[in-house]
Amino acid sequence: MTAFLDVSAENAVMEHPFAPDGWPKRLEGRDEIWSHIHNYPDFHEVRDLAILETTDRKVIIAEFVVDGAVTPTQQPYEVRYADVVRIRDGKGITWRDYWDPTLTASLVPTGLG
Repeated sequence: MTAFLDVSAENAVMEHPFAPDGWPKRLEGRDEIWSHIHNYPDFHEVRDLAILETTDRKVIIAEFVVDGAVTPTQQPYEVRYADVVRIRDGKGITWRDYWDPTLTASLVPTGLG
């Protein structure tokens, strides 16, 4: 997760449009993002990565699968994501993170931050 933070702008915004109850829908700034993601599952592999072209050169759309383990329980974690990322000066300024909230909520307890 530190690598993710390294490619995020200081004032980045992360949105989770499908977040289940008890999860934040919007995080503002690297400190707030870090307080939420630092306990995310231990990601072992990102696979099936597809980068989709857009008409805006500052927008990236990525689809991928994350394999790993839920940190407290070591329960296997496999979730497909689609992210829409707006870039400025080589850093992500907005991240719109789409995933299956029913699957993630069953694997990872709320209140990760």
